[in-house]
Amino acid sequence: MVSQESGGRLLPAMPHNVFVGALENKVACAPQEVDYDIWPKLLVMVLLQGSQHFTVDGTPFRIEAGPGRRTPPLVFVLNIARYARLRFLPCQSAPLRKVMVSAPQSWLRSLHAGNETAASPLWDFHRRHLAHVRFPATGPVLEIAEEILHPGEGSGGELRTLHRKARGLELMRLVSLRIARQERGAGAAHGCPPMGGATLAERAHAFLLHHLDSDVPLAEVARIVGGSVSSVQRQFRERYGTPLCAFVRHKRLERARDALTVERMSVAQAAYHAGYRDVSSFSTAFRRAFGISPAVARREGLRTNTPAETDPV
Repeated sequence: MVSQESGGRLLPAMPHNVFVGALENKVACAPQEVDYDIWPKLLVMVLLQGSQHFTVDGTPFRIEAGPGRRTPPLVFVLNIARYARLRFLPCQSAPLRKVMVSAPQSWLRSLHAGNETAASPLWDFHRRHLAHVRFPATGPVLEIAEEILHPGEGSGGELRTLHRKARGLELMRLVSLRIARQERGAGAAHGCPPMGGATLAERAHAFLLHHLDSDVPLAEVARIVGGSVSSVQRQFRERYGTPLCAFVRHKRLERARDALTVERMSVAQAAYHAGYRDVSSFSTAFRRAFGISPAVARREGLRTNTPAETDPV
């Protein structure tokens, strides 16, 4: 395939078909931090065991699951809406068990052909660069993942490829249903206030809590909850006593604190977990929020309870 060229770099050509793959008890960590050019795609991963830590266009992602970890098998979905730079970061060399389905943006566009302007929650998700969700892998999703890993007798060669493709598409369908419900209801299906019966501030609060891993622009949050940027900002501050951005930052720091004190994650890993690219900036923000450095919190397992942590729901 012919590659594209951008900024003096040769970019990988975008395929036009869905790819389904699997790793079984294999180590897939980069020996050093190296950047890779990747083509636009939707990535669906079912991680059964192991840990992966990487950045896309500088945005950090850390996923881990399996025996010996707090996280059960999980589904991680990442939408890469344009050519991007991928970097794998140093991680443990524990073997991975995972299933991957990647759909190029050209395939997604054909899926949405004629419906791009309709009120489609999937279209909204597929057009946002680095939109992502994660949730536990249970029931049919786990069954499909195991079938892709172990297709059974009589599924060699071309039959194995066809079997994986069919099960991969079914996996994508199930995951897309989950994303559509989450996008449409902004978390209403998972115990948050229904969008139609809550104030703008409550809708924004529910949406932000269920999208802490996503850097959703403020204008997009306002559009989803049904208000203007200024009205959402004003009502959120009046209801919760803090600006939206400060609320998200503090919730991410709380999550990083738990990762340090409970999971014993390293300070550098916790910084990435909280969305900070620089450890020193993370340490400063952590100390300001909790009155203690992340290194001391990790060592002593301390958990402070400051007024700033209280969520006035």
